[in-house]
Amino acid sequence: MTQQAPSPPPPAVRDAHGFNPDDFEWIPVARQRRSDGWTPQRQREFIEVLADTGSVVEAARAVRMSANSCYRLRRAPGAEGFAAAWEAAIAYASRRLVDIAFDRAVNGVEDAVLDKDGAVIHLRRRYNDRLLMFLLRAHHPERYRAADDRRRVIPAGETESAALPAASAAEPAALPAPSAVIPDIARALDALMPVCPPDPHMLMDPEDLENLIFNARDD
Repeated sequence: MTQQAPSPPPPAVRDAHGFNPDDFEWIPVARQRRSDGWTPQRQREFIEVLADTGSVVEAARAVRMSANSCYRLRRAPGAEGFAAAWEAAIAYASRRLVDIAFDRAVNGVEDAVLDKDGAVIHLRRRYNDRLLMFLLRAHHPERYRAADDRRRVIPAGETESAALPAASAAEPAALPAPSAVIPDIARALDALMPVCPPDPHMLMDPEDLENLIFNARDD
């Protein structure tokens, strides 16, 4: 009689974030042990600093990891949540560039005027009118782009719509509302962790739960 091979075990049930709840300790802190030192808390701290600074080097330094280690983790199998949070952090940090552009357009930048020996004679503040107009057109296209169009001379026999230039690939489009392009950092950080069940304490042995809570208080 031929013995049938045992059926393969059913695949593990994953939560909404792609985690197997059985791999984690729910109380007091959900954590997945990794051999590379990237604890969930360290991942969250990296993403938070990256969102604030936009710098991978600074974020890596803040969690005492190398930048190469950060990139390796982002490429690692099963790190899709970390990669998504990384992208969200960079998108969030891009708002800082807009703030810098506005500051330079309004306040200008200082240039040092040097003498023939290289010594600073005085500082001269320089303003960038092109940057100013770009920001105005980007944030108020209904007002400032229309003004540009009205200044164009329409040749005889040509309709106004035909005289309007086609959108140039080099000309940036109006900036969308921040809420439409900036991901929710808090949501991205939550996705790095498993979904907490309604009553996580009910999943654990009462004695184990008591020990974990006791140890958490000591920490």
